[in-house]
Amino acid sequence: MRRLFSLALALTVGLAACGTPGDEPLANDGWSRIPASPLTSAGPIGMSAYAADAFHIWMESDDGFAGAAYLPFDGIWVDLPNLTGGDQAVAGGDEVFIWGWSRSEDRFAAHRFDPATGVLSDLPDSGLPITTGAVVATTTTDLIVWGGALQLDDVGLPVDTQVVGAALDWATDTWRPLAPSPLAPRAGASVVWTGSELIVWGGNGGRDVGPHTDGAAYDPIADTWRPLAETPQGAHWTDATAVWTGSEMILWGGLDNPVRVGVAYDPAADTWRPISDPPGPFRRGHAAVWTGTAMLVYGGTDGRDDVFSVAPTWSYDPVSDSWTVIDGPVLEERFGPEYAWNGIELLIWGGFVWEGISGEYGGYEANGYSLIP
Repeated sequence: MRRLFSLALALTVGLAACGTPGDEPLANDGWSRIPASPLTSAGPIGMSAYAADAFHIWMESDDGFAGAAYLPFDGIWVDLPNLTGGDQAVAGGDEVFIWGWSRSEDRFAAHRFDPATGVLSDLPDSGLPITTGAVVATTTTDLIVWGGALQLDDVGLPVDTQVVGAALDWATDTWRPLAPSPLAPRAGASVVWTGSELIVWGGNGGRDVGPHTDGAAYDPIADTWRPLAETPQGAHWTDATAVWTGSEMILWGGLDNPVRVGVAYDPAADTWRPISDPPGPFRRGHAAVWTGTAMLVYGGTDGRDDVFSVAPTWSYDPVSDSWTVIDGPVLEERFGPEYAWNGIELLIWGGFVWEGISGEYGGYEANGYSLIP
């Protein structure tokens, strides 16, 4: 599929002229700087997904969202069709699905993009309200959308949160409503697909409700929900990262966590366990991926005082419940980057850098790195 993607998009939109193909190695083993991107004037709001051996990125621009895809096995970028709006992008099969309301420009988009043909098409009407911060995830056959907020208040908290959802069978391009959920309305919930259930946890109900401390699992075949056991120590987050290990969901980082711990959930036993403390500050706005044996954590702030993390990357092993600092070159510490795991390497692109002297967020970095751990 990778070569099919390369040829189809190269013929459709042309290869981006981005210098010598291939990553540029840095001083430390494993780290490389990826080639320059066509998204040189990207704004701070974006969405991304890894599908068909390509890292698809759309970033806010003056007239919507400009797009480009990085093909790491070819070391080149190709242009993508621009979007009028959107909030999240997720991979499903060999396609990318775009859903949601762009919070800065009040633009809604619901699309599917086929890398094999380079065609961007509209999704059929779902009957759902136009939201931001919804659960947007894919199973083996469906795109699932649930919850979200109709708008955000002046400090970015959700307003008019929703509790309805629907599933799109991408083979037939038809929607069906989800069974009622036991969860209260929310936005910013964390989600993983286990292979049989979609686990939804946390999120925020808005200024008068605050962060939620519960979750539920949805079975798309039976069209049923089940509540999750309570989390340990009363932990709760908004916008925590969630990775699926094959047997556990690991939740880590994010906002509104008073005890500042990570937890792991075993859906087979319906039990939680706290994970060990990391080798540095708690984080939000970080990247987190599952490599097959460990969770990698990169970038972000300390989650409370907006102090950037001093360690570029950590690795967490759930078997030994232990953390390791991955040595690397001195990189710009980033908040809110686009990121993906391609089966071999962690890909990082974009994000805010920290102005250490002024103590404020600096500009948005329209470049990136890769790490083979």
